[in-house]
Amino acid sequence: MVNSLKAETFENENNTPVKATSFSKPLFTQLTQQAAVQHPVTHNNFITLLNQDLQRTLDLKLQLHTFFNILKQQLNISSLEYIHQFEDITLLFGESKHHNCNYEIITEGEPLGKLTFTRQKKFLKNELNTIEHAITALIYPLRNALNYYTALRYAFTDALTGAGNRMSLDNTLRKEIETAKRYRKDLSIAMIDLDKFKTINDNFGHSAGDQVLKDVVSCLSKNIRCTDSIFRYGGEEFVLLLSNTNNEGALIITERLRAMVAGLSCICDTQEIPITVSAGLTTLLPKKDDLDSLLKRSDKALYKAKEMGRNRVININLK
Repeated sequence: MVNSLKAETFENENNTPVKATSFSKPLFTQLTQQAAVQHPVTHNNFITLLNQDLQRTLDLKLQLHTFFNILKQQLNISSLEYIHQFEDITLLFGESKHHNCNYEIITEGEPLGKLTFTRQKKFLKNELNTIEHAITALIYPLRNALNYYTALRYAFTDALTGAGNRMSLDNTLRKEIETAKRYRKDLSIAMIDLDKFKTINDNFGHSAGDQVLKDVVSCLSKNIRCTDSIFRYGGEEFVLLLSNTNNEGALIITERLRAMVAGLSCICDTQEIPITVSAGLTTLLPKKDDLDSLLKRSDKALYKAKEMGRNRVININLK
């Protein structure tokens, strides 16, 4: 089995792109021979730390942060950026500087992501060799961490829409309620339901209905804050979790999202499918609410929105 690094470019002091070469998986004895001249004391410790520390966690962020810290001590790296396009992962450690070197990691034809290292001074050839050999120590821990990340994502994500699933909602909402109560923070949720979704399925087919669900979640996800979350509660019902948001602010956000969904254009066989949602909004009562009472009150508000004609937000604000 051969692992390979596809090295892209690095910049010399004149900021001229230089092509680096690909190489097969080296032995660490080769690294010792090449790098020991400049790092006679710390190099063996460097390799030992890589082998030991990278194996200690399956948490992708923690693993790469450990990798960055070790290289920072060894080569004065200023930043490390990791990008995995397929998994939509971007992680940045440190502060980006002028000179950089980039590596795309591939093992057995499987892309494991792209690493970009930067620092203020240009990278010397033997330092690039050290980085490249260090990356080989990262390959297997990184692949294991990615597999773990993917497993967790699928375990807590609705397969169709990409929203969090019911298990994820329960876990996240419980933690958010505890945090809000402990630190006296606001917390609001909105139960959101697609209007006349059965009619969409009946008139256009279930594949069209699936596409509508995905379009709605995409619209919601792109227009909420990074601190907020969307979960599929069941069927065509979703829960919007608005962290650190009081009732007034939550009403503004939910109403804005409702209007955005109403403006969506979903085409099926040249025919436009009208899409609207109804929403039931409520805000945490710290001394009274738990997960069940908060969800029930939001669901009650949603039921009223349906009764009053749909495509609206009903707010139950108990003070």
